[in-house]
Amino acid sequence: MAVEEQFRDPEALARFVTPLAVALLVWTLAAIVSADIKPSLPLRCRRKGPRQSFVTIGTRAVAQASFSARFGGESVPLILELPTLRTLRLLDASR
Repeated sequence: MAVEEQFRDPEALARFVTPLAVALLVWTLAAIVSADIKPSLPLRCRRKGPRQSFVTIGTRAVAQASFSARFGGESVPLILELPTLRTLRLLDASR
């Protein structure tokens, strides 16, 4: 099966994307917990915002094995903040 054929199949695409999404979630959770423990990790700047993303911090923490925690279904909502939803100006203008 060629690469183009794999992405046409929704189940194959889901099998491809699911591990990436899980890895991104684990790296983000590891970074949030690491940044809470050591606040100087994101290196905040007023003009540019954080100089290192949570994904970068998380991958380094997991790769260096300096991070050891267990994430369960009950701990993930405690670590992640709820998203703030806002309307797009483009949608408001079209009304």
